[in-house]
Amino acid sequence: MTNDDTGSAPAEKAERSILALLFDIRAIIAALLGIYGVLLLVAGIAPGFAEAGAKHFQHTPDRADMSAGSAGNLWVGGALVLVAAAFAVWALIGSRRAGS
Repeated sequence: MTNDDTGSAPAEKAERSILALLFDIRAIIAALLGIYGVLLLVAGIAPGFAEAGAKHFQHTPDRADMSAGSAGNLWVGGALVLVAAAFAVWALIGSRRAGS
């Protein structure tokens, strides 16, 4: 397409860039890991919210609870949020590098 007075070509190129970033697998992985990481952080900070839906189930301690302690959700949630941030930065850098 040619760049005429309406400026539609740069707008179309920007729209393609946004769509390419939106459907980039790194961005999708970052979103999924980020959502799951935030849920684990909430479950670690306020375990009452996580157990609210499981009132009718008997809690039995298992080896994972004993080894990770009560901070297991916090550690794993924080790690997932950091990895999600790294994936998001990688997706942004990769899309800018490919767009230039």
